[in-house]
Amino acid sequence: MEIEEVIVRKEEHRSYPVWCERCRKVHYHPFPEAVAREGLFKERLTALVAYMKSVDHASFSTIRKFVRDVLGESVSRGYLRKVVAKASAALDAPYAELLGRLPLEQAINVDETGHKDNGGKFWTWVFRADLYMLFKIDKSRGSKVLLDVLGEEFDGVLGCDYFSSYHKYMKDFNVTVQFCIAHLIRDIKYLAGLKDAETKAYGQKLLAKVKAMFKIIHGRERLAPDTFDEAMAQAREAIIDAAINDVPSRLDADGKELKREAFNMAKRFRENGNGILPVIIVIGIGFRAVIELYKQSFFIETGFDIDITKRVHIRKAVAEIRVVYDHGKVLHVFLHALSVHIPVSSNNQLPVGRVIPPNGNGAAGV
Repeated sequence: MEIEEVIVRKEEHRSYPVWCERCRKVHYHPFPEAVAREGLFKERLTALVAYMKSVDHASFSTIRKFVRDVLGESVSRGYLRKVVAKASAALDAPYAELLGRLPLEQAINVDETGHKDNGGKFWTWVFRADLYMLFKIDKSRGSKVLLDVLGEEFDGVLGCDYFSSYHKYMKDFNVTVQFCIAHLIRDIKYLAGLKDAETKAYGQKLLAKVKAMFKIIHGRERLAPDTFDEAMAQAREAIIDAAINDVPSRLDADGKELKREAFNMAKRFRENGNGILPVIIVIGIGFRAVIELYKQSFFIETGFDIDITKRVHIRKAVAEIRVVYDHGKVLHVFLHALSVHIPVSSNNQLPVGRVIPPNGNGAAGV
């Protein structure tokens, strides 16, 4: 495999000054709308810059060096920022379409992470459906974001961690929730590692039941559907039984529970048993890893002096760009969106009037 010589095609569009005999003034004919909308970087180069920024996590300085050294054109970081914003604007329609599709999905996994910007606190939410992933940046970590995105009548399964916003959304609108199994296993392992003998034994017993359930899940392909469903039902029942029965307990003189760790675990199963254990196998992805990768993609270099509104806009732009996380298709998504958003320019039409040539001498009739 080899790379052929990089061919860059450059077009020059000129708008000559025109003298108006009626008003006795010089006017410059505007460029065609398609030319103005394309700007310096056309469709493919815009898609390439957007890909480097959103998928490769390249800084504006790195992209600028690439354009200079490989393509032979000098551009500023500010212009590259505008190119990313142009790609974002081209994705407004597909972003809105996917945002409207989320409430109709049968299963969605959700996570959120916080970050600061010039002292302000923001939250990046990620919604993972079967075929796409969508980011939303908001100043809130509350259930209002879930309500805004998924609505009051979401009828699918919501995969999430044990954060209070998901509890509120679940209870307010009777939403089916599949709590994160990884968080559950982490908490059970914590119990199994405590020094208190009773709590440790309780955690070890519960962990053994969870391992038995995963053994069934891993052998799913070897079981008939009915057999698998029956085995999973029995495994869930065994876990819940181990979680809520024979729970270690000791009260102090004031009636306060001293073995809070085991008490809280049992309470979690009593209140949300069906949501804690997998009723169905929902879509999975390493959300924390993805969210951290995403945070890198909108890192803004030190010294890039732009106000908070523009910084947030850039983050929103990159969030919209990363609508689709399948790297094999992202570039094609950019190209398609840009081809729809920015029509290919036609030949520049010359103005009607008396054109003043660039050297200022003579006149050309048009």
